[in-house]
Amino acid sequence: FIEARSIREQAFQLFVILLLGVVALKRHSPEWLHKAVIVVLLASVALVFIIEWNTFMIVNQ
Repeated sequence: FIEARSIREQAFQLFVILLLGVVALKRHSPEWLHKAVIVVLLASVALVFIIEWNTFMIVNQ
């Protein structure tokens, strides 16, 4: 893991690693595993968005 300076950078690194994992698994993986990885990806994106939104709202108050 590269040392990240912000939550956004860490989340982006995690996203890239998961994406590479999906590409690697897609060649030989059961359907449920593929769906589970997609769900995790979507959940992490949503979580990052919520964190970023809350940070933005707090900073602008």
